[in-house]
Amino acid sequence: MTGTLIEQTGAPRDDARSDAERWGLELPPGLLDREESAGVWPDNIPALEAFCAVSTQWRMIALADGREKAVGLDYPAVRAGREMAGTEVTPVLWSALQMIEIGARAAMNGEAT
Repeated sequence: MTGTLIEQTGAPRDDARSDAERWGLELPPGLLDREESAGVWPDNIPALEAFCAVSTQWRMIALADGREKAVGLDYPAVRAGREMAGTEVTPVLWSALQMIEIGARAAMNGEAT
């Protein structure tokens, strides 16, 4: 999850340190000193890899105006995809995968998260 804090100057800050402050997270020492930490936090990498392995398995519906809408991931297809990828999905990983699904579905449908 990302968040934006507004500093006293009114300028938005959008970085890992401000996100951690907002959510009350303690960052491991040195995490932000490495350039590669600028993207995905290490704890989120397994969920992102699991999502990427099944990211084409969406259930879509057709709308009356001809557009399509993403309903969510096709869970049986996700199960097959993750098994073929050799990914063991724990309850914690499944929850993280569903959070990514919610954000991706909103983005695909042009909705605010």
